[in-house]
Amino acid sequence: KIGGITIEQNAAETALETVSYPLARKLRLYYKDQGRIADAETWDMSQSTWERIREDLLLEKATALYNAALPLTSGTPPPGQPYGIDSGTITDFKTKLDKYGNQIGKPGAARSQRKAEGEDLRPRYAAADADLDDVDDYIEALRDKSDAQRLFVQAYFNARRIGGNDHGHGGEKNKGGGTGTG
Repeated sequence: KIGGITIEQNAAETALETVSYPLARKLRLYYKDQGRIADAETWDMSQSTWERIREDLLLEKATALYNAALPLTSGTPPPGQPYGIDSGTITDFKTKLDKYGNQIGKPGAARSQRKAEGEDLRPRYAAADADLDDVDDYIEALRDKSDAQRLFVQAYFNARRIGGNDHGHGGEKNKGGGTGTG
């Protein structure tokens, strides 16, 4: 279901946003302390800014954050450790990043799959509908017979209309030019 996929994507997006903001703040502080002001400004983003970023842009920004923070987790002692950038934080972040990356394409893929399946059914439906159109002609011939046959004809065309066939039978203008009401 597309709805289920979207719910999973939204949950993965929220989880990634939730870990991105604090990691970006920690990285910003690290860069400021190192005198790398331009790098610090890159990560000067509010929580609401992270929440407004969507799909591929969020994935791109979060991947850049991961790539910037990862080197700070190695070494003895790791340079990011005093700022709370450690291997546990990065591992958790990477797990959420990967999960989101796996989710963002799924709703579109599900819609494409449903569309392709629908396209495959259209020729089959058209062929069946054409066959029913031939049957309609025979049924129409029964209209001027007995009351029971007229009721049958009316019920048949009502069912065809309900079934999605909009050929105008059963009370609307029919192929023969009449009203279809008998």
